Amino acid sequence: MRAGRVVLVAALVVPAVPAAAQSVAGPTLAVEAATDARVRGLSWSDGRPALSVAAAVPLGDVRVEARGTTLRDSRRHGGADVGLDLAARYTREMGGWRAGAGMVHHAFLDRARLNYLELEASGGYLIGPLDLALSASYAPSQRAIGGDNLYLRAGAAAGVPGTPWTVYGHVGRSIGDGDANGGRERATRLRPGGGDYTDWRLGAERVVGPLTLGAAVTGTSIDTPVTPTAFTDRHVGTRLAATARIDL
Repeated sequence: MRAGRVVLVAALVVPAVPAAAQSVAGPTLAVEAATDARVRGLSWSDGRPALSVAAAVPLGDVRVEARGTTLRDSRRHGGADVGLDLAARYTREMGGWRAGAGMVHHAFLDRARLNYLELEASGGYLIGPLDLALSASYAPSQRAIGGDNLYLRAGAAAGVPGTPWTVYGHVGRSIGDGDANGGRERATRLRPGGGDYTDWRLGAERVVGPLTLGAAVTGTSIDTPVTPTAFTDRHVGTRLAATARIDL
């Protein structure tokens, strides 16, 4: 089954995009405050406000990114106070089409035993102001997450013509095996309750001077309350979160 998941991730970029110059933006730095750091419908900050700093630098055709987030003693990540995502991503564009691949290392300050790696593949198409995207993230079997995990996502975003507003949404599905490398307890970090689940997000952003202000509603198919483990918390239902970001 795991081999099939790897093939599925790779299949997203199999339709080869014709050779074209890589569209890589310059270096970026941003600071964001959020009322809740939510990832795939789950809180990563124990349901409390979070601050994050993100930076990205292009190196040829690859973009290297780092993002640090305050996790507020997150139960989901073993009581970690800070999470750090280190990523390298390659994107190829031709006309309105794009395809990409990359990897992300999720690290947790003072909780190195809970670090894990994900492989990514993505594809998308831009139609006027509408941006459509498909992606897959696969975490091979690792002790930190009690097995493997595959996340499939379909999303769309659109700038509202003549306004500073952007609206966006996605539907995702998390699938995994929690029997390997330590069992189901650690698997509940990414899949509360130990089973597969669906998540969704619907939100909007507005540019106000140097700030980008946003709000999004997220939800999951997980029935609450879930069976408690050392890595589960109560923040799995429908939630509204607000964000404010400044690009430096």
